[in-house]
Amino acid sequence: MKVAEIGGKPLNSDQLVTWLKLSGRFSNVVGDLIQEQLTAAAARKRGLEVSTDELQTAVENHRRIHGLYRVADANRFLDAAGATLEDYEAFIEDGLLASKLLDEVVSEAAIEAHFQSHRLDYESVEIGHIVVGSEDQAREVIALIQEGAETFQGMAQEVSLIETGASGGLIGKVYRGTLADDLETKVFAASVNDVLGPIVLDDGNFEIFSVFARQKATLDEETRGQIRQRLSNEWFQTAARDIGVEV
Repeated sequence: MKVAEIGGKPLNSDQLVTWLKLSGRFSNVVGDLIQEQLTAAAARKRGLEVSTDELQTAVENHRRIHGLYRVADANRFLDAAGATLEDYEAFIEDGLLASKLLDEVVSEAAIEAHFQSHRLDYESVEIGHIVVGSEDQAREVIALIQEGAETFQGMAQEVSLIETGASGGLIGKVYRGTLADDLETKVFAASVNDVLGPIVLDDGNFEIFSVFARQKATLDEETRGQIRQRLSNEWFQTAARDIGVEV
């Protein structure tokens, strides 16, 4: 199927698939498709349905988002996709069913229960680092900071070998499970303004860390979003394993 034409030369769907694979995007696109189809199938098996009004509203919203205000615009859109009206409505219905099932799987009760049993996972710290070229220099930097002669941020701007030095060494907020095990243990056990290190890096340089701030786990919107994604992924992995998915 032709998907475009460049300088009179057609670009077909086989070329598109090859390009997606070579660019590393194919697995993400296929993964999204599989996840929606699998979730919609599970929703139907569970007895969930989409009403005519729900489908019509979703179609109207989709057309509005894509600027398909006229029938002629919608027809051109479908022709370009090589799809029929039935294909289009099935696509919209699958999305609605998948959303309905995930609303059940990732209910507010499920989110709150997960948070209570995994509270530590959602504690975070804001950290910074400094990278220097030798252990002696690293220990000198640590001594200056601990003695109060220099600030961590000031030393990062002055001597750090990496670009985060310009922002005072700031890495940002990190959660448990995102750092190497030994470093994570030290970071989450540290108090604000503690200096950790030096740690030798693979390239022979030495890294120093500091904890700028600590945040206790709270069930705010950011955390709810993280839990919602985590529970969705866990459900999908289980469903894919039970049903069997091959790419």
